[in-house]
Amino acid sequence: MDSQKPADAEKIKNLLLTLDSKDGGLSIDSKRTMNDIKKKGQLELGIITQDGFLIDGNRRMSIISKLLEDTREPQYRFIEVAKLDRDISSKDLWAIEAGISMGMDPKVRYGPIN
Repeated sequence: MDSQKPADAEKIKNLLLTLDSKDGGLSIDSKRTMNDIKKKGQLELGIITQDGFLIDGNRRMSIISKLLEDTREPQYRFIEVAKLDRDISSKDLWAIEAGISMGMDPKVRYGPIN
């Protein structure tokens, strides 16, 4: 899929919102993060590359986009981001994305070990 094509971007957004959902609706984790953003606002910045591609915060962006669709409230028009201060190699980009992906989302519920 090409995230720059509107139809594909919509599919990606819906996939991120419904990951691990049993009924095809919003997942428990998406609902939890959505409620947190409604109450407190966006607390964690997404990360974008020098040319504007989001490399961390895709699920948050999907949730914020869904909140804009549902409420039309102006605070959901944008995701707040930090921009990398220089261009990076594809190897470094992969390392950043892998490191972020393997870290636990702080909004995700605790398991029995925690």
